[in-house]
Order: sequence, then C-alpha cells, then structure tokens
Amino acid sequence: MKFYAIIFALAPLAGLCQSLGEIAGSPAGAAAAARGEFSSGGAKAAQKASASPAKMPTRAEVESLLSRAQAGDALAQLAVGTYYAKGEAGFPQDSAAALRWLEKSSDGGNAAAMSYLGYIYAEGRLVPRDMKKAVELRERGAELGDAAAKWTLGSAYLYGFLVPKNPGRAVYWIEAAARAGYPEAQKKIAEIYSRMGNQEKLAEWNAVLAKSRLAQAEGGDASAMFETAENFMDGSNGFPRHRAKAVFWYKRAAEAGNPDAMAKIAKMYALGRFLPQNTEKALEWYARLAQRDNAYYFKVSAMFAEGSGGFPQDAGKSLEWYEAGAEVGDVSVKIRLVWKYWKAGERRKAAEYCAKAESLERANLERIKIAEGEGGVGSALASDALRALAKMRSDIEAGADAPADFMAYLKSIKNNNPNK
Repeated sequence: MKFYAIIFALAPLAGLCQSLGEIAGSPAGAAAAARGEFSSGGAKAAQKASASPAKMPTRAEVESLLSRAQAGDALAQLAVGTYYAKGEAGFPQDSAAALRWLEKSSDGGNAAAMSYLGYIYAEGRLVPRDMKKAVELRERGAELGDAAAKWTLGSAYLYGFLVPKNPGRAVYWIEAAARAGYPEAQKKIAEIYSRMGNQEKLAEWNAVLAKSRLAQAEGGDASAMFETAENFMDGSNGFPRHRAKAVFWYKRAAEAGNPDAMAKIAKMYALGRFLPQNTEKALEWYARLAQRDNAYYFKVSAMFAEGSGGFPQDAGKSLEWYEAGAEVGDVSVKIRLVWKYWKAGERRKAAEYCAKAESLERANLERIKIAEGEGGVGSALASDALRALAKMRSDIEAGADAPADFMAYLKSIKNNNPNK
C-alpha cells in the first residue's frame, strides 16, 4: 500500500494531458505521417508535429499517401487510418476503414500505430472497448517505440489514463524511458526512488541526472546553468559540493540572462560572500535586473534606506533608485516619490516632480476618457490621482511640512473631494 501511495503521489499530470493516441490522431500528427516525418517510434516526431499549426496535405500529397499506403508503407497507413478516424483531409469518417488501415500499419511494425490502436480500444468510441487488447497494443507500442512513447505509457499507468492503474508497470516504463534518455522520466524516476528510500537506485539516477544537466549547461542552456550552480552550491542531486564551480556557473547563467542567477551574483558582490565585496558590480547587476523587473528599483531603494543587503544607509541613493523606478512606474509610485522628496526636505525637487507627474496624468486621463468615456473606473482613478497631486503641490509651495502618515494624508484628500 505504501508503494502505491508513493507512486501515485508522484504522477506527472502534465504528461497525461495528451496521449500518444491523441497526438497521432491530430491533424498535424497525421499530416506529418503523410509526409513521412515520423520516426520508427513515432511519439517524439508526433509531439513535434502536434506543437506546430495543423497543416493538411495537398491533393498531390494525399494521392501519394494512398499510393504508399497501398504499397505497404506503414507510416502512410498510419496517416490514412488517422484521417479516416477523424474524417479529415478529404477522407470520410469511417471507423471500419480507420481500424483496417491502423491495423495494417501496426502489423507492419509501426509503434505509433500500435499505441494509437491501444488508445482507440481503451476509449471505446470507434470500436467496442477492449482494455485487454488496449494494454497489449500499448505495451507493444512502447516496447518498439522511442523514449517518449515509453514515458507516455509509464505516465498513463500512474493514474490509469486509458489503461488500468499499475504502479509496477509505471515504474518499469518510466525507468525504460529514463534509460533511453528522456529528461522528464529521469527526473521522475529519481524522485520515485527518493520517496521509496532506495538509496542505491537514487544514487544511480542522480548521477545520470547530474551528467545530463551538466551537459545541458555546457551546451548553453541558461536554466541548466543555474540549476548546476545550485547543485554544486548545495552538493545535491548527484553533484559534489564545490563552491568555486557553483560561482562559475552562477556567473555563466547570469551572463546568459537567467534572472535568478543575476540576483545571486548581485547579492554575492553586495555582501562579499563567495565573491569579493564590490558595491559597484552589485549595483550593475541590480540595474540589469531592474531593466527586466521594475520591482528591483524599489528593492535596492529599500536596501539603501535601511542600510541592508550589503549596502550602507544612504538616503540620497535610496531616492535615486526610487526615482528610476518611478519613471517607469504608475502614478501611485510617482505620488509616493513626491512625498519622499518632500519628507527629505527637497521642496523644489518635490514641487517640480509633482508638476511633471500632474502633466503626465492629465494626458493619461484624456486617453482614458477617449477609451472608456467620462464615467469609467479609469477616469475616476486618474481624477483622484490628479487631485492628490494638486493638493500636494499646493501644500509644498505653501511651506507645509510633509505628513508623517502619508496614507492618512491621501485618505483625507479623497474624503474632502466635493465630487465624491
């Protein structure tokens, strides 16, 4: 019972969204078969074809397809069978014809046709449901098929997706797919053995995963670079702990544009952990991050305001980073920046930025009115923002002190609106 619970808890739902039968039966999958694009296993090519927009074969291709099918070409027979099953590409929907051609393809050794037939017998729409035959066909299809076909069947056994639930066969086929090099299967089988507490098998598959992930990193995959760095840093997932190699891969991943790696490198330079402390380089990386994610302007601003994250307390730098964020932020951020300058005693700058924000928001209000009319929600919000900015500019120019409780100040402006 424990074994069943472990296996079913690990089932990869994404892998069950589209069976091999559905893939082979898609217009793109059938068209790929018509053009002879399936491998002997069929699943990987079918997945690639189904990811592309459906492209029906031309009349000349259909004629060629029929000719090849009649001559015994198993790939062409698969395509003809799927077209009859779907009633597409000029073929009438004909269950008997579909079954006849698919069986010819299956008898000719086409693994994808075997798996598709297994799907059809399990589904029970084109033919009466026959689970025994469905299992036999899908097993044969996976045996002769490629790694993806094995992974599909293993995944199906986990949840009983058009085959009976069978955790033993699930592990068998997932491991077969993993040995054939299917990445998702390698991850899943390692996870399964980890949950089962089988340390010997876990070590074996972690070593495979480590080698595979390192190869991907060396091939230029930025996410693999970051994952490799994390594994070297922690000494996990088959990698030895090696901090220098971790930093090397964090840098490679950061240069390749991985945002998590960029954040790690920025933090390392700021704190002087694993890299020499270098505030300038830390800020360079945070600036690159901020160009991708506006939130980093405010994170760095907060670190300078608090004197945290490896940065000294510096009100000027805090305002500088906040203003950079406000330039690309919405009006609420601009309003808060006005208050920050006001609170810092920089009245002239506060008034100037307030006037600039008012000008931008007036233009925004005009665009909103054109788009949604006078009484829309957007118009009301923009009008509230303009009233707040006008009141702030008036108070600043009058020499009033900045409010200590900014949110209460804004609330009072809204409550005093005679048009509310």
